[in-house]
Amino acid sequence: MKDSFIWFLNFSIIQSTMPILFSSFIWFIDNSFKVEKERQELLQQKNEAEMSLLKSQINPHFIFNTLNNIYSLVNQKSDKSLNAIEKLGDLLRFSTTEIRKDFTSLHDEIQYLKNYIDLESLRISTPENILFEDKTENKDLKIAPMILIPFVENVFKHGNLRDFPLEISIETKANQLLFHQKNKISNLEKDKSSGIGIENVKKRLSIIYPDKHQLEILNDGEFYEVNLMVNL
Repeated sequence: MKDSFIWFLNFSIIQSTMPILFSSFIWFIDNSFKVEKERQELLQQKNEAEMSLLKSQINPHFIFNTLNNIYSLVNQKSDKSLNAIEKLGDLLRFSTTEIRKDFTSLHDEIQYLKNYIDLESLRISTPENILFEDKTENKDLKIAPMILIPFVENVFKHGNLRDFPLEISIETKANQLLFHQKNKISNLEKDKSSGIGIENVKKRLSIIYPDKHQLEILNDGEFYEVNLMVNL
């Protein structure tokens, strides 16, 4: 009698737990497929964002304008011509080598910004209105290449640098990067030439730094302001 009761008890336990075990197994399989699908979709988005970045690289209009400015400096026999050629060479090197890496040093990323700004300054009448403040302490931190340049590029395409200063500041606190930019918006017709694009960098930030960044873009029609925080 005792053996029959134990057998019945074991059988009842097995009968009651089987549906739970089977449901758990089905959930595990289904969840595994969902996780893999999400991983594949994320990988595809990452590849699309990187491909878009590779296709964009340096704005061809920027290169054309820079070469014209360098040609003018050479004609004037200006000492600035050699420096400008060197900076353009550094930009091209970065856009063809570093851009293919997942991450580059913060030092190289900031140097790219400085070179870009210096070359753009050759064509504007008020270069003194460009206020660039570099307060980074640890330049060995790694960052996804060309994350910051779209915002700076946007200024020279759509900003008014004659009547109001362009403010750019970069700061690090531990492993946190803080980027701030503010400029007056130009009332002139916008430059429609293609660039890396703000939408592309938003996508890259969401893919590379999910839950590790905060991006605030303010546009009141008169001023354009960017505040970006990234945990590197």
